[in-house]
Amino acid sequence: MNASIEWIPLRIADAGRMASAGLIAGGEKKARDAIRGLLRPDTRHRCAFAGYVPDDPFPRCVALVTVIDPDARRGIIRWIDRVEMEPDVLKGFLLDLVGIAFFQIGLHRLEMSVPVGDEQLCEAASGIGMWREGMLHNAAFNGCLHEDAWSHVMLRPQYSLRGYGFIPFPKGLVTVLGEEAQVEQIGFIHNEEWPSDPYLQECLAYRGYLDREGRVVNRPDPATAAQDIAPIPEEVAVACRQLEEYFAHRRSTFDIRTAWPAHASAFQRRVWDILGGIGYGHVWTYEDVAAELVEGSREEARKMTRAVGSACAANPLAIVVPCHRVIGKDGKLTGFSGGVDIKEHLLAHEWIVPDTEAGKEEPPQ
Repeated sequence: MNASIEWIPLRIADAGRMASAGLIAGGEKKARDAIRGLLRPDTRHRCAFAGYVPDDPFPRCVALVTVIDPDARRGIIRWIDRVEMEPDVLKGFLLDLVGIAFFQIGLHRLEMSVPVGDEQLCEAASGIGMWREGMLHNAAFNGCLHEDAWSHVMLRPQYSLRGYGFIPFPKGLVTVLGEEAQVEQIGFIHNEEWPSDPYLQECLAYRGYLDREGRVVNRPDPATAAQDIAPIPEEVAVACRQLEEYFAHRRSTFDIRTAWPAHASAFQRRVWDILGGIGYGHVWTYEDVAAELVEGSREEARKMTRAVGSACAANPLAIVVPCHRVIGKDGKLTGFSGGVDIKEHLLAHEWIVPDTEAGKEEPPQ
């Protein structure tokens, strides 16, 4: 999101600032009545927002996001009013508002009607990747007359600032989630699995990695993929390239900008830092990892193996933070968030021969 732009849920207390900014003519009372109208409850889910820039107490714009089909997660953006602003500022406001609609409200398809004469908003819509679906006759009202409008549309997997990348491998897909500046999550999904997360499901379908029954396939299907695939965020693309090189035996270390989840505990972060030091082609036991936490005391380390196992299971950055290189003390494979079969595959890929009785030992809790 753009740090220089902020959308704030609209409140009746904003009436004075809206009137002073010239967003609603007729003074504070009329502005207050207008806000009440925008916030009134009805059968549809509506969210009204005021857009601000730093060091300016007055809003630059007011917009409404309305869910028009909850089952299809389809919604529309309606601009209530806006002051004159530079094209890049308007584009930034629109991009952030679309992100709110997708990732806070949870929409899959977002539509916006733009009066034919509003070239600046049309250019902003095209600039962030919305496509022009067609003309809607008499779809806009300027206060006096109805007028034609262009229908601009975006799907959530097309949003440029956040997205998934996918790397096929024999067991299924590696999934990479992140933004332009950082990768937040690397995980796995098996072949023929039905994804449970709506956003992951949308992105898989958009890129052709689901069959007609909604199950995962690790080879894109041109018949189900979108025709005009949007690019993924820059750092996600970097991670995908490096993971492809890993599976091609051309890479054993990674240089990716990553971020730990905000809710991660200090203990989890410490364990994940230690995992990052386990080199390609090597394995440690859970006790080995725990010993690093207690400066080599094996007696104390044995007491911490279950906690270490839980931290490994919560690792958000599989492969890059190589929790698959941690095994049981007797050499057997233990639990792995992606599945013991994937853990075995990754170790074999790194020329480590796992125990043939893999998976029989209970994973640390």
